[in-house]
Amino acid sequence: MNSGFWKKLEKPFSVLAPMAGVTDFAFRQILAEIAKPDVIYTEMVTTEGLYAKGEAEYALQMKYGENERLIVAQIFGSDPKKIEAAARIAEERGFDGVDINMGCPQDIVVRQGAGAGLIRTPELAKEIIQAAKGAVKNIPVSVKTRTGFKSHEEFRGWISSIATEAPAAITIHGRTREMKGRGAADWEMIRSAGEVIREINKEIIILGNGDIRNIEDGEKKAGEYGMDGFMIGRAAIGNPWSFSRHNPSIEEKLTTMSRHMKIYHETFGDASFDRLKTHFSEYLSGFPGAKDLRERVMLVKSPREVEEILASFKV
Repeated sequence: MNSGFWKKLEKPFSVLAPMAGVTDFAFRQILAEIAKPDVIYTEMVTTEGLYAKGEAEYALQMKYGENERLIVAQIFGSDPKKIEAAARIAEERGFDGVDINMGCPQDIVVRQGAGAGLIRTPELAKEIIQAAKGAVKNIPVSVKTRTGFKSHEEFRGWISSIATEAPAAITIHGRTREMKGRGAADWEMIRSAGEVIREINKEIIILGNGDIRNIEDGEKKAGEYGMDGFMIGRAAIGNPWSFSRHNPSIEEKLTTMSRHMKIYHETFGDASFDRLKTHFSEYLSGFPGAKDLRERVMLVKSPREVEEILASFKV
């Protein structure tokens, strides 16, 4: 079992959760500049696409900066051979670790038998972990998953099956696949899943994920529920300060939003500009005049227009 960097982290450690359409290179650069967590995950990358179209096609998705370390590439798929190839690419590209997504609840992913779909095929999930571990020489393989597919009560059999393959770390999201992002994350179930893992292999690092608001909340939950570390996901959208103990001023929010947009434009051009609006809605909140500013920004189609609106705003 190669624990890699996981065993060296001071507990409880903080991790940026992978989020499709959110944790791209531009956002991770902002996070690295503002309040870098101990570990950063990329967006999840499809092993099907990587295998069929080649590494060059996914170069931007796997792009990272040295300032992001520790940086983990997250991959998803249902074919062990393709998982093996993707894990090897991640190591060749210099990532500090590779994580297998076994928790994404989106229909398009589950229909492929990937993401949370693997909860229904534990033997295949075990093969996938074995394939990834066999593909890499010097970096750890981890898994991110959920407590169950339809019910939390599925957690014992499911978590046991992946723990027997000894990934370096397992992140447990406290919702089932059926819940998707609805309802509250069940941290008692996260605690119970962690206990199951430790019964099987005390060397596996365990992280909790779900509804963590900020670093103070994460540290509290990690201590209360027996986790080695915690992930912050949705609370970090448009709020890189969620990993710090700093309350940003209005000027800091607007300046950071502008820089985020600049990095995004330099990296991706005008492609998928609307993706940034998820972040904009959060940057533009919590201060006088934010609602009007947010409504105006949501209507525009280019960085230039956003900059013009921000320049006209009087703090």
